[in-house]
This record gives sequence, C-alpha cells and structure tokens, in this order.
Amino acid sequence: MMIPAALLFERVANRAASLASQRPAYVSYRATTRLSLPSLEREQETAYRITLRTRDDRARLEVLPHGATTLAEHPFPFSPCFDALSTFRMQYSLGMGGQMHFLIDHVTPLTYLDPVAHDADVVVTSLRSYRVTDAPDSSDAPTGERHLLLQPYSSTLAAAPRDSFFFHEVRISNRTDLPTLVDFRGAHDLHFTIEYGIVAGMWMVHSAHLEQTMHGPFGIGAVHFLADTVFDDLTPLTDVPAQSNILD
Repeated sequence: MMIPAALLFERVANRAASLASQRPAYVSYRATTRLSLPSLEREQETAYRITLRTRDDRARLEVLPHGATTLAEHPFPFSPCFDALSTFRMQYSLGMGGQMHFLIDHVTPLTYLDPVAHDADVVVTSLRSYRVTDAPDSSDAPTGERHLLLQPYSSTLAAAPRDSFFFHEVRISNRTDLPTLVDFRGAHDLHFTIEYGIVAGMWMVHSAHLEQTMHGPFGIGAVHFLADTVFDDLTPLTDVPAQSNILD
C-alpha cells in the first residue's frame, strides 16, 4: 500500500532538508544557460566555471571558454545544492543585451512533524496550503517514481501576493526517497522546473528550466523568454586551499 501523497511529500521534504544541511563545504561545477526570446528570434548561451562556498553562497565565476574571472555574492544561476522543497525568493531580469540576471535567496527548507498513529488505525495527513494527489503514472515499484500533483487551495491563492508561484508537481525516486523533479507554476505563464540527480553520493541539481511572459510598463508590450541551464562537471569539495582566501 502506498504512503498517502501528502504524508510522502512531508517525509521527502524532511529528508531533503536534512541533506541540505549536510552539503559539502565547496562545490565546483560548470553552468551553461541558453536564453531564448522566440518572438524576437534571439538566442544566447552563457557558460561559467564556478567554485562555490556553500556556507554563504560566495562564488568565483569564470566566463568560459577564456573569459574574465569575478567574485560574486551569489552563484549563477543558483547553487546546485539548492533544495527546491523550500520557501524562497526568486528574482530575475533581462538586460538590454539579452543578459539574464538571476537570484534565489531567503531559502528555508520545509520541515514537518511526522504524525504517529497512537493506537489509531488511520492517520489522515494533509498539507495546509495544497491538495496533494498521485498522478496516474505514480508507481510504488522499487525502481519507479511517485508522481505527486499539488493544487493550491483557493484560500491559498487569495492570500498570496500577486507575483507568488506555487508547487505544481514533484517526482520522487522510490530508490532514494528524494525528488528527481520539482515544478512550480505562477502568474504570466511562469514555469520553473528543477531536476535532480545523485553526484558523488550527494543530491544535487543537474538542470533547470524557467520561462515566463514579461510585460512592459503599464502592461504595454510583452516578451516570452525561456532559460534552460545544465549543471555539469559537479565536484563536491571539502576544501579549496588555493582559492579559499580568494573567496574571503
């Protein structure tokens, strides 16, 4: 018998939060982002080699293949250790030259108390803000995935700020009990999806997709953009002696 969907979400969120607190001291990786503006027939690709200090997100960014090296208060586009089962703030903008500025901060992993059935035959668990159900392709097979669909309640939508975004679906590996995909939806066709994999025994982001329709002042003019990022060559590090002083 499958664990109820809402209870599974809570347990997986707790597991992800625990792993996020055990992230390595440093991570070295390459991030390649392809930004597309279909209506303008424009496309641009940017690649960085990044060394990230995870305790404060301070990063050393090298533009690839042979560009400048800079220090930044946050990595681009965000840390591969990012736990999407969190509350967080996401900010982004498009520059006149097609550059994308992106920031995720104020990340607080979701944690829940696991209900215990004290002499009870049934424990009913529901999330406060969402109705959580299994998608038709959800599976409890050892090598399969649970596919959860999350629908925010009307009261949640009514109370949320205008530019809020919400959980839409979560895929969970039955082998690792960790998300392989977390998807959000929001206003103006917002679609934000993060996919995960296991790297050197650690749960990390391996790709992200963001798209939305951005409107000009007073709602005049609109442009739809798509940004796809691949995180690869991920290497968790316990120390970076040659570079740690550069990150201070």
